[in-house]
Amino acid sequence: MATFRFRGTDGAGAPAEGQVEAATLEAASEEVRGNGILSLSLQRVETAEPAPHAPDIDAFSFFNRSLADMTRLGVPLPRAISEIARGLRGGRFKRDLESVEAALREGRNFSQAVSAAASFPPHYRAMLRAGEASGNLAGVLLSVARNSEGLVRVKRALINALTYPLIVLGFGAALATGFLVYILPMYERLYRTFGMEPSGVMRLVIGFFSTAAWPVAGGIVLIVGAIATLAWMNRSASGEAALYRLPLLGRVLHRIMLARLFGSLGILLRARAPLPDALPVALAASGSIGLSAMAESMRAKLAEGRPLGDVLPLSPLVPPEIAGYVALGDKLGRLGDSCAELTDLLTEQASAATDTLFLVLFPAALASTGALLGGACIALLQPHFQFLERVGR
Repeated sequence: MATFRFRGTDGAGAPAEGQVEAATLEAASEEVRGNGILSLSLQRVETAEPAPHAPDIDAFSFFNRSLADMTRLGVPLPRAISEIARGLRGGRFKRDLESVEAALREGRNFSQAVSAAASFPPHYRAMLRAGEASGNLAGVLLSVARNSEGLVRVKRALINALTYPLIVLGFGAALATGFLVYILPMYERLYRTFGMEPSGVMRLVIGFFSTAAWPVAGGIVLIVGAIATLAWMNRSASGEAALYRLPLLGRVLHRIMLARLFGSLGILLRARAPLPDALPVALAASGSIGLSAMAESMRAKLAEGRPLGDVLPLSPLVPPEIAGYVALGDKLGRLGDSCAELTDLLTEQASAATDTLFLVLFPAALASTGALLGGACIALLQPHFQFLERVGR
């Protein structure tokens, strides 16, 4: 937990300031707003042991929420961004906010000012431009913050679901490999000294681990193969499709991708952006290689007057039931709201699948580690049993 000092106004417009305890900048912002205070600045209080830096996504969400609140109050954008930047610790995001403030004071509009800032996603400028055109910049900022907060919770849960089983597996593999590499050669000499014949499995183990060359080579092959597989899945449409077909993990990543797609599309449509212009931006925001490759063809069909419910099924990455839900919202004249509701549903599905993934992977990792250590113990005890059996004869 860390301490944050806030300064803002209460519901009556009176100045308010104080401190809150929270784990992250985002959590502190939520607590301050829950107390009815519109925060003009929120700054971490340094202690003897400073807490780690909040991730950029936390600062990004806090920035959008705070800026939306201050925009509603009529605070000029340069001043609002200056106040928010002053409440952040040093880092790239704070420096980018300072550059955005300088660009605004030079006369650029907000969407132009953020175009050169690396901390902002590429599609963020299109959303700001739509918000400026519709006169609802505050609503766009709030929607962006809400979507990013939901997705970051899922991503953190996914990282935890993968990290703990990998730590357990790595610990077991390290112990078993260390034993086999450094202890097993002594047993090989023991077999030769006493003239004992190892079992077939033990002969294979001794042959493979008699030197460190084979284990090291095997580890290098596994690492290179894993890197190559990840690169294929992240940089090609066929690899992406294979990734999304993985049990549980693929479902989580697929739902996250769709949530980014429909979250961005909902924000743009509710800001009255034309659908043919909004869809390519949302497809790019999804992060999907396969969907981004179809952006121009989908845009062309929308420009011809085809409804979105007929265009989305052109990609196998969009399930038919989701395309049908979007088509229904389009017919009812509430496509933007339907996309927002779909985003919430997809985020919840991804969160539930992440919990299931952890419940499957963690016991599997424990069982695999137990098998590794059990095999190492058997290898350790077998020569003793053979020796005792021989002495007993």
